[in-house]
Amino acid sequence: MRRVVITGIGIVSPLANGTEATWERLIAGKSGAGPIDLFDTKDVPCKIAFQVPWNDGRGGGADDPHAFDPDKAASSKERRRIDEFILYALAAADECVEDSGWKPETDHDKERYLNREDLELADSPVSAVELGELIDLISDGTISGKI
Repeated sequence: MRRVVITGIGIVSPLANGTEATWERLIAGKSGAGPIDLFDTKDVPCKIAFQVPWNDGRGGGADDPHAFDPDKAASSKERRRIDEFILYALAAADECVEDSGWKPETDHDKERYLNREDLELADSPVSAVELGELIDLISDGTISGKI
């Protein structure tokens, strides 16, 4: 059995952007459901969804201080190359590393830290199992890469 240590938490959700705000709204019994505003729902039976609220008003986030800010997650150039689920993952990962308090200082730490500049992001989703297998292959030296 492999042991896992959780050192930080990061969340982007329909409730809020950020762990603390999401947790506060969750225990207060809030719902992340709201009217769909990403497309015209005239021809679809479902009119509600769980959308991530953005600070530009999308997903109901116009007046929400905890709405998702895409500019904090990635540059406009990066955002043109990636899907939204990757943008959310980057934002959550940034919060997770910040929450952990870890800052890579030694050369060894910097080599093991997978940062954004090392990523070539694709538009196809990767499951958690596939990602875990990839990390294992990199860790044991089967394939080259940085973790």
